[in-house]
Amino acid sequence: MSAGNKIKVAAVLKDATLRAVLCEGIARPTGIKVQVCDSLPAAVAFLADSKAAVVLFDSPSTELSGVPENSGLLALMISAKNGADLPPGFSAQDVFVQPLRLGLLLDRIVRHGAVRHGSGFSLGSYLVSPDTGTLTEEKSGKVVTLTEKERHILLKLYERRGKTVDRRELLDDIWGYAEGIETHTLETHIYRLRQKIEDDPAKPQWLLTDEEGYKLAL
Repeated sequence: MSAGNKIKVAAVLKDATLRAVLCEGIARPTGIKVQVCDSLPAAVAFLADSKAAVVLFDSPSTELSGVPENSGLLALMISAKNGADLPPGFSAQDVFVQPLRLGLLLDRIVRHGAVRHGSGFSLGSYLVSPDTGTLTEEKSGKVVTLTEKERHILLKLYERRGKTVDRRELLDDIWGYAEGIETHTLETHIYRLRQKIEDDPAKPQWLLTDEEGYKLAL
């Protein structure tokens, strides 16, 4: 069973049309079970036995601030107001603004499953462990710690299996609609990642750049 099939998604959505589109759009390509719930408590109860759980909602709720940070629950808001109505404790990267780009939402959900289920992969001489956010050098055992953004960048690139990911897609998917996020922000994170994973960061072998964006040489 893939990590995707181990993810459970609860939809607490007042907009019936949006609810129907998302339930079908998520379940059909991934096989992920989507449960429609009428409240956050009902959603949390449905997701209680899942290591990788996601709740989608389309209106602010102070109840969301009561969800423990270590619960493994990823709460994503579908907003028509560019994140202006965020609940307490939420950042712009937790928001998907309509008209919704379903592919980005699916990527975020699947990546959450990979992180929660610890689906590691090899990259050069390192083993990347998404659950712990670490790189382990296979011969020496040296451990390098990734930041949250670095981990998400690697996972996003890994999902494409060697295909290029456009810079704007990386920015939108990882930083969301946060203000002041430009291409140089991504370039800075790529530079720091290369310092960690490349033998010679000036001549990268694994994290590559082309005219459109970035890719991993897997």
